[in-house]
Amino acid sequence: MRLSRKYTRDLYRNFKYLATWKPGVPLQLGDIGVLKGKQFTRLGNIKSDFGIDFTVRKDTTPDNLKYVSKSGVSFTAKAANMKIPVGSTLEASDIGFNISFSKEKAIFFEAEGTYYHSIESQFALGKEILKLYKENKWDKDLVVITELAVADSSTILMSLAKKGSVDIKVNNTEGIENKALSITNPELELGISYNTNVSAEIIAKEGLTPLFKVSKVKKPFLGKPIFETARANVMLPTGTEAFKMIDDDLLEFSEATFDDDGDLEV
Repeated sequence: MRLSRKYTRDLYRNFKYLATWKPGVPLQLGDIGVLKGKQFTRLGNIKSDFGIDFTVRKDTTPDNLKYVSKSGVSFTAKAANMKIPVGSTLEASDIGFNISFSKEKAIFFEAEGTYYHSIESQFALGKEILKLYKENKWDKDLVVITELAVADSSTILMSLAKKGSVDIKVNNTEGIENKALSITNPELELGISYNTNVSAEIIAKEGLTPLFKVSKVKKPFLGKPIFETARANVMLPTGTEAFKMIDDDLLEFSEATFDDDGDLEV
């Protein structure tokens, strides 16, 4: 299994949100794209490409998120003059963290100060998109980001082999007694002092958009058009020539949800 699929699958299973891949790719509400499995490829934005405006509902109560693979991950926070973790290259006087992996594709994910912003009226957005669809201006395989998690700071690590280890050192120790010794704290000016077989590009990085939900046009068996979160296992759009008109009563715009272990729509 590819690392991208393992990452998006595991985070969806834990949070019931799609995960941004690669994790550092910036996303926005209203972004348009396609899903292959649980992996989103951005193609545009509903505002800039179709002129559809929307109001954002701002979240004001942040969460701290954490996901660590059930096995294969060992995490140690080290204060000054604390015992050096086994296998770590940190010195006795160093302050920092050691994360060791004993399993390939194991994941360490932590996001501090996470806000879930969303499009205010998804019903109104759905009406506009269904109108575009009936005018042959919208491919049914397109999805729209309708909810987006924005994190103050994130650290994301993934093992690239069966054995991996990374040492992350605190470089700004001034006033350390008044700072939270957190692997997501940007004030610590964290830096990698040793790394083997670990993907560690994201260390206390600010402003990531690690999780999101999407909606899409669906064709249910019964019912009238609605707008909700998309459920689909879609491939790339096939072009406007593939559009097909169908009866209004067989259309809806709804949330995409998946099974936990695979990439099938549920």
